[in-house]
Amino acid sequence: MKNIEDMLDDVLDRYLELPHDARRLELNAQAVKLADQAKDSYWMLVTRADYAFEIVASGDAPKALPVCAEFDALLKQYPDVLESREETFYSLQVAEIAMSLFEDIPQIPLEQCQSLLDDFWNKVKKYQTGERLWYQYAMTFYKYLDKEKAKEYYQKFLDTPRDMVSDCEACEQDSAVSFALYLEDYPQAMKLAQPILNGQLSCLDIPQQTYATLADNALNHGNLKEAKQWIPPLVQIARRNKGDLDYIGIMIRGLAYTDLPLGQRLLQEHIGWTIHLWNQNTLLSFDIGAWVLCHELGKQQDTVNFVFPKEFPLWQQNGQYKVSELENWFSKEAIDISLRFDKRNGTDYFMKRIHIVEDQIEKGMSE
Repeated sequence: MKNIEDMLDDVLDRYLELPHDARRLELNAQAVKLADQAKDSYWMLVTRADYAFEIVASGDAPKALPVCAEFDALLKQYPDVLESREETFYSLQVAEIAMSLFEDIPQIPLEQCQSLLDDFWNKVKKYQTGERLWYQYAMTFYKYLDKEKAKEYYQKFLDTPRDMVSDCEACEQDSAVSFALYLEDYPQAMKLAQPILNGQLSCLDIPQQTYATLADNALNHGNLKEAKQWIPPLVQIARRNKGDLDYIGIMIRGLAYTDLPLGQRLLQEHIGWTIHLWNQNTLLSFDIGAWVLCHELGKQQDTVNFVFPKEFPLWQQNGQYKVSELENWFSKEAIDISLRFDKRNGTDYFMKRIHIVEDQIEKGMSE
């Protein structure tokens, strides 16, 4: 019978060879438990840093928050276990993941979000690397709170050289595209997007994230013709796991005006991913898409047949739903999430988006 150390070695060998999928996530969780049982401080730290990353890759990033807290506590308990370069990489990776979660769940108080940003900065100063990445996250943080501060940090992001923990070039370029759209500078956004759109820059999340950003911006500005450029490629490449629900919500919203049957199919296929989802920002996008789709569907029929999971709050055993009830439920969910984010942030950033959707629902949208 294998001892704990041998079992740990076996699981480590297996999960490190797998792609980032559900099998790797499950084996990584096993490795964390085995490392704890073996009281192997090195692997207790490394497997947790890996596990936090795998949770993010699996599509519901907020579930990584407790793992990040465990890693930080263990690093304080065992400060000399990791080699210097390893500690720098893993510690900043965990700080980045924890900081990114302020976008995803409104339950984290604003003071704690600021504390996470400060903690990230302290680690950047401690390890003397990661400054560009920190400015990138500070820019994103203040996009929701203070446009002038966001602009200030964006410029610092641009002025700071890349280093070993910087985001990949494709993701950085996408951030620049998104920020140009935030500033309502569409020509600059399209100029910045060209290296992504022509295939020069890509990664695990690019170009689909850029397609989604451009489609969402087009829909928010009532430009259905442009949105139709980005939705078909999104449908093809951006339905991998729960992490793509944000993109899927944008797809469904656009398809509500251009291809209702396909929009209905995507809603049915992917609503199961929303069950027990922690990521409220992603859920918001999906709820908005479903809300708009049901409104447009309601113009044609009163009822609709869907095969939804039993956990869905309005689940019907016969699969028949009143379209108006679905529309009301999705709209209420979207508004509730938006209000919670805005209450936490002290702004009306999220409700502005809701008002755009409400206005388009009232007036309609066409090419």
